[in-house]
Amino acid sequence: MRKYLPLVFLSLFISSICAQTDIPEVDAYLEKAKALNISNQDSALYYSKKAYTYALKTEDTLLIGQVGYYHSFYHIKKGNYIEADSILQFNLTNATKMNSTILGGTHSNYGNMHYMKEVYDLAIEHYLKSIAYYKESNNKTGLMRANLQLGVIYSKLNKKEIAGYFYEESLAYSENAEKKHTTKITYGDNISWRTIITIGYLAGYFYEESLAYSENAEK
Repeated sequence: MRKYLPLVFLSLFISSICAQTDIPEVDAYLEKAKALNISNQDSALYYSKKAYTYALKTEDTLLIGQVGYYHSFYHIKKGNYIEADSILQFNLTNATKMNSTILGGTHSNYGNMHYMKEVYDLAIEHYLKSIAYYKESNNKTGLMRANLQLGVIYSKLNKKEIAGYFYEESLAYSENAEKKHTTKITYGDNISWRTIITIGYLAGYFYEESLAYSENAEK
């Protein structure tokens, strides 16, 4: 087992942050990418590229930014950080033409990228920026996911009380948390981080992972 929690749950959320584009050709490509997201990442990236190429041809800045969020996500999952950065930079350069949800997704993907590279200070910075934008647009799924990622990072940094705060914030934005979240979460120095923490039903998906951050995680 790796010493940090992988972005397993992000695969469940790729379709839930930005709305559909209402461009049938683009949405068809994105749906194919989503369907292949876990089983075949190369094919997922292929279809997201087709969607992004279509968006570029329209010269619609908002559409390019929206599809760029998805396309950069698949690049990040493949470890193509230079390509992802190039796509995301377009969104930041044209920030005045983007809406808050797209900007939240842009910073969230930057957070994902730095998290995967284990550059946690930059990951935290971008996740916090994404939270600010998601609050502007009242995007509960984005807020849930960004807070969850921050909880994971602070758990990795062994800052358990801060991690607990962000886990609770994540649950607060889960529409199903109140009725589905039945496992009590405790934080503090008296527990082992091999504890199984049930985060709840996030965006309709049950997520349960072991936070195993000790040097002897596999023992």
